[in-house]
Amino acid sequence: MVIMGNRILVLVGAPGSSINQAPNPSIAKQACQMVQARLPTENEYEYLSILGDWNGGVSLNHMFWALPDRQVLSPDTRNPTPVRSHAEVQFSPVNFYCVK
Repeated sequence: MVIMGNRILVLVGAPGSSINQAPNPSIAKQACQMVQARLPTENEYEYLSILGDWNGGVSLNHMFWALPDRQVLSPDTRNPTPVRSHAEVQFSPVNFYCVK
């Protein structure tokens, strides 16, 4: 559980582990829905990354992360934004965890 602004964000993890991998963001979204949770937003991923592994967050580690709306967070690609379509990252598998 992490306090983010004026709300509480609960890291649920992914079905079967804290972080999981899926072939695409749609499958990751479905996995989160199965545990009554959702994928984090770009801002939530960024905030949790700043907290890091030792302070209740999650390190992004130069990987692709599933976002809602079939998008991918690519932390190493900042120009003009780290948000990309799944096709722009050559359909690479995406990492994800779920939040409430």
